[in-house]
Amino acid sequence: MSNAADRGSSDAWRQFVLTELVQFLDQNRDLILERYQQTTESPIPRDRLEQEGLMDFELALTFLKDKQGWGQGKGFLGMNLIG
Repeated sequence: MSNAADRGSSDAWRQFVLTELVQFLDQNRDLILERYQQTTESPIPRDRLEQEGLMDFELALTFLKDKQGWGQGKGFLGMNLIG
């Protein structure tokens, strides 16, 4: 029996993680914005971020598998934030 997850299981896991990330961003939006404003020299004001749609996120998930022994490591989760 193979230890590799089948395509359906992998897709279900990816969707679960994506849902968790979107929920985390939504639940922590104010805290994330507050940290941004505290750590950035010239932060963009919240109203401008909202007006320009920069508070809305689209996420893409990629699971990277290290089969050659280099890179991020087996099972590393890579994410791209698309604005």
